Amino acid sequence: MLNKLFPAILLFGFFSQSYAFQFPLEIIDYMDDATIIVYAKKDDINNTSVWIPGEGNVPLGINELVSKVNSWLKTQPEMSTLKINEIELKKVKKHEKDNYWYYLLQLKNNNDVQYLAVLMNGQILPAIKEPKSYK
Repeated sequence: MLNKLFPAILLFGFFSQSYAFQFPLEIIDYMDDATIIVYAKKDDINNTSVWIPGEGNVPLGINELVSKVNSWLKTQPEMSTLKINEIELKKVKKHEKDNYWYYLLQLKNNNDVQYLAVLMNGQILPAIKEPKSYK
């Protein structure tokens, strides 16, 4: 009996775990003629604050954003020399619900440029500059 039940339990466990995995969403945006790709989970976006322009304050203000990013940068040895160079407020495109926004930041030092995305709940997401193709 156990020999017949074990494969079924194993198969059920495998499929329940595979359905729990979420592929990241790719949010493609632009900053200074660069294509930036932000990777986010659908749940991360759904768990952040909604903001409707003209109806109240932005959930994450600029002062809070700068403070959060600067604190985070101090914990990242490979990025600790970078400083915020530019901030843009962007709408999450092609998401099933409207009114989700995030900040796209360009970080710079003398010889390096990096990008970050920050959701309205303060969660920092990876973002990369798409390399230009050469023809």
